[in-house]
Amino acid sequence: MTVTKTLDLSGTGASIEAAAEEAISRAALTISDVREFEIEKVAGTVRGGRVDEYRVWLKVTFVVKETLHE
Repeated sequence: MTVTKTLDLSGTGASIEAAAEEAISRAALTISDVREFEIEKVAGTVRGGRVDEYRVWLKVTFVVKETLHE
């Protein structure tokens, strides 16, 4: 049986995809076996009348390990 856990994260980037990738890649530095994500909300900042940066809030799901660290 597989047990998963879901975390709420946010990330920023030049596009929605880049913002999601930033959040997931940073999470993967300390969390192993990240399996999926779901974007909950998208927002952004505007500078000079143009989109400057996107921010995404997402849920990232990973598998909980079955063995303890020694």
